[in-house]
Amino acid sequence: MPKIKTKGKGNKKRWIVRYDGEKDPQTGQRKQLQKSFKSSKEAEEFNAQITLNRGFQRDVSSPREISHSNEQDQVQISFEDYARQWFEVDYYQRVRASTFKSRRFYLEKHIIPFFGEKQLSLITSDDIKEFYGKKKREKYASKTISTIHKFLSTLFYSAVEDGYLVEHPMNKMEKSKPKDPIRIAHPWSYKEMTQFIKVAEQEGKDVMFDFDLSTGLRQGELLALPWFDLDLERKTVTVTRSVSYDEDGTPELIPKSQESYRTLSIPDYLVKKLKVHKEKQDEMKKRFGDDYQYELDLIFPVSHGGFQNPSNVRRLFYGLTKKAKLRRITFHDLRHTHASLLIRSGASPTIVQKRLGHEDIETTFRYYGHLWPNADQEAVQQLEKEMEKYKHQDNN
Repeated sequence: MPKIKTKGKGNKKRWIVRYDGEKDPQTGQRKQLQKSFKSSKEAEEFNAQITLNRGFQRDVSSPREISHSNEQDQVQISFEDYARQWFEVDYYQRVRASTFKSRRFYLEKHIIPFFGEKQLSLITSDDIKEFYGKKKREKYASKTISTIHKFLSTLFYSAVEDGYLVEHPMNKMEKSKPKDPIRIAHPWSYKEMTQFIKVAEQEGKDVMFDFDLSTGLRQGELLALPWFDLDLERKTVTVTRSVSYDEDGTPELIPKSQESYRTLSIPDYLVKKLKVHKEKQDEMKKRFGDDYQYELDLIFPVSHGGFQNPSNVRRLFYGLTKKAKLRRITFHDLRHTHASLLIRSGASPTIVQKRLGHEDIETTFRYYGHLWPNADQEAVQQLEKEMEKYKHQDNN
């Protein structure tokens, strides 16, 4: 019997009908099908049609039943059929719009062309290794292959949870899984940063970049930052959300969990700049009147108050970099520059971790550990001092 399930919340909620297809006359294997709908009414109508046309079919939504079916009657599904169903319904609920868009590209260009016609349950770790070898021979970067690996792993975990697989095919690949290369950041020096801000000030475009260099915010966090999260009296900013863009370019606010909020101190000179920036923005609001998007209350919006497009921000940044006659770095390297300047100023790893919003200290050391070149020597010197202190106590 077909069964209706729901996934997601709000405008991402979907009603899913899962049902048995016909048996393959050659293999005797039954194919499981799934179809998603945007409303319960559509799902119920389809469910009734399936029941009427084929009679009551057994419920195949239970993982226990699928894994214990006898071999002849076991429900089978191709990789492509499962991947598309899972991607459009389940994965869609889990990730940001920008991530969904980039993973769709990997799915369509790389993954389905290789695995598409294979039975999901017959894919082995050797098949996956062969796939990675093919991508390497095609000269794809290690980062690309590592990203595909993580995406595939998520897909197979879901297939196990849904009852299509008894075992995750990547479980035996721990030693041979693609390595995620660590990108070595190339931050600006104090001199380069100062030169950039000087040129940006001449163009009247300095406040946003100065803010990022002083806080290390991610681009999505910076562009989603509202005035009500900024306290100019206490000289702090609290990061509570980010912005992402879906496949048609529509901005989507992504609230952070309360546990991941972080409050950062900002320097006096930046507070002064922000006060002037707010005065200019208030004048802009008056000119736009009711056409201004007051509800967003963004600190760094486009002229009418809406979200800036990240691509336009990067183009502006690269243009200013060229005018300043500086070596080109990525916008994200402004975050790395903030981190490196903190470390050079004597900030501890825990302070850097907090300001950058890393979940654990290991992430901080993985990206910035090399910037503490004297950490080992300093630790030994401190140890030696403590040992000498206790030696003297014993002698006394």
